Amino acid sequence: MDLVIKIISCETADTPEILQWFVDANLIAKLIERLSPSSESDVHDNSAQTLVDIIVVSGSNPSSPLMHQLESPQNLSALFDCVLKSGNNTSLLTSGLTVLMELFKRYSQTSLNAELKLENLPPLYTLLAQYLPKLKDLLGNPGDKILVLSYSSFPPLGVNRLKLVEFVLCLIRGNYAAIHEELVTSGILSKCLDLFFEYHWNNFLHATVDAIIHYIYEGQNQELKIAVLKDCKLHERICTASKENDDVVAGPKGMRRGNMAFITRISTLLCQEYTRNEAVARLLDDYEPWKVYVNTALARIQELEAHPTNQKPLSLEPTSSEEEEADDFDKNNTASLVFTQYLAQQGFSSLYPEGFNDEDDSFDEEAGENFFDAESQFNTPGLFSTDEKKLELDDSDRFAAGADANKNANNDFVAVSNQVEPLES
Repeated sequence: MDLVIKIISCETADTPEILQWFVDANLIAKLIERLSPSSESDVHDNSAQTLVDIIVVSGSNPSSPLMHQLESPQNLSALFDCVLKSGNNTSLLTSGLTVLMELFKRYSQTSLNAELKLENLPPLYTLLAQYLPKLKDLLGNPGDKILVLSYSSFPPLGVNRLKLVEFVLCLIRGNYAAIHEELVTSGILSKCLDLFFEYHWNNFLHATVDAIIHYIYEGQNQELKIAVLKDCKLHERICTASKENDDVVAGPKGMRRGNMAFITRISTLLCQEYTRNEAVARLLDDYEPWKVYVNTALARIQELEAHPTNQKPLSLEPTSSEEEEADDFDKNNTASLVFTQYLAQQGFSSLYPEGFNDEDDSFDEEAGENFFDAESQFNTPGLFSTDEKKLELDDSDRFAAGADANKNANNDFVAVSNQVEPLES
């Protein structure tokens, strides 16, 4: 397929026969035929990627015969059908939607186009309007799979429905007022909000719906802004979700739901729109629970977010708990103190030899030799000496000498221990 894309990208005005040869070979239709339930997922991915590459390479050429073939009603209907007939086949649905999304991106407007009616839009959009109700039903179908968790069991969102929500975001970004209206009247936009408030822990879904809402209220379609509140009841859903979250948090082992941060973002966006849009302000004022929510739950969260650290000033003075920990540490180290005093009486200046630094990997060889000179420190003849005559001791003599040395050391340690005054408890 890489060779095919390379050949297509090399097409010029002087060599139109190259693309015509692909058209005569019915390349587009054959690639779409590969998007069928009987094909493997690798075939779906490769076919979809080839179609996307053709769109990218030939999309800038309005007279490309391959694009005319791809956007024919027959091939477009085949693409929509492969999505609707995908069932539980994830690779088929995502592959078909990926190709369709790339096609819709070609017609996206930088600003709102409110002049063109649906019938005057490219055939791709008129065909979309016919399939939107079916896509909405597909978005509302959770499938047969049940996700069983320790606290609950429910049908998962799934990759298919998440991809459909991304497809709705792509249509919103197209900036055609006629398509925005179709998304509202078909109910597919409201269904996206249903999923947002139903699946509390799917942040991929939350981020996509959050992008939809932000694009709407940062855009220019006044009718769509009103419809999201009036028809989709966004502000009412927010108040209900906040109340349910408070109840969950107040319960045993309560934990804040995963979509609450996105709800706060959307609520803040609505409050900003309230100050600059009179129509939105009237709708929000007419719903009394919204006022309560803004003045209580939302205000409390915004106050916390204004002081993210929420920490007490640092103090160099030890706290009472730190002093108690220090006392406990002293009590538990009486034995260490006794052993240190014993080493001092035996001639050691400290636990570590002079020149030894626990923060440095270097070691003073001279200090090490003095430290490990057991004969001079313990005064135990013959045990650790390197004198050749002393090395002639047999095993029994060595064992007896070692036993005597250990016995003397233990007696000295007990004697020193009896002389040390115990620490106050």
